[in-house]
Amino acid sequence: MKRMLGIALVISGAVFSVFVLNLMLYSFVPAYRAALLMSAAGKDSSIPVIEVETEVNPDMKSEAIAEMKENEDAAITTLQDQTTPLAPIFEETSSKEEKNSKKIEENKPQIIERTYYEDCGTGHGYWVLKYSDGSFGIE
Repeated sequence: MKRMLGIALVISGAVFSVFVLNLMLYSFVPAYRAALLMSAAGKDSSIPVIEVETEVNPDMKSEAIAEMKENEDAAITTLQDQTTPLAPIFEETSSKEEKNSKKIEENKPQIIERTYYEDCGTGHGYWVLKYSDGSFGIE
């Protein structure tokens, strides 16, 4: 009888020790926590998930490059205005750039709706943006 009680006590102690070890790993090791959450979530989850495309749209890329060039040109003209007495020459170019930037801003779709979605259990979330042209973005 003592032997059976001892075996049951050892087995239950081992199970309890493994349980406590898992709790400690989950609490202190972020990689272990992420692995458990990924295995628990699975692909058949009923929670809606928005997947972000990793490819860059060529139109968006060219717009970003054009915008960076405009910002660079504006910075150069302001520096030249401050350092040279020939400010009236540069004012003409800056007014043209301002008109061009206003045209570009008019063509950009405006954000008409922002919705916040929280990731379950992570404490983090993301914003889904709806633009005036009907497209969506994630922030």
